Amino acid sequence: MNKIAVALIDGYQQYISPRKGFSCAHRILYGDESCSQYIKRMFMEQDFLTAIQAARQRFKACKEANQTLKLQAVSLEKKSKKKQGSKFINCCGDVAEESCESVLPDCNDCDFPELDCGSCELDCSPNFDCCGS
Repeated sequence: MNKIAVALIDGYQQYISPRKGFSCAHRILYGDESCSQYIKRMFMEQDFLTAIQAARQRFKACKEANQTLKLQAVSLEKKSKKKQGSKFINCCGDVAEESCESVLPDCNDCDFPELDCGSCELDCSPNFDCCGS
């Protein structure tokens, strides 16, 4: 089973990962190996069930890293706008009132494609209003 898992991860790394448009959040945040590389190593070094458990833990840690990166990106965006003296913040490529700060949509995929932020299912057109008004 482990050899099959390693072969599948190799295929993912060679054919899918380079084309998906974003990188592993855990790797970006901590500067270590990507989740796929880590899990592949677990399948090479551990028994199948232990590797599966390690994969689950790593995906959980990667999700947390993703959330941290999103918060950092929003924080940097807010600081940038404050330095410019603007009362507006960037919201998925458009501007919105500061009251939106507390309810920013999950749009990092639009503004930060290099991060593994999932898909932005919101309308990112210039007419998009993050406050819903």
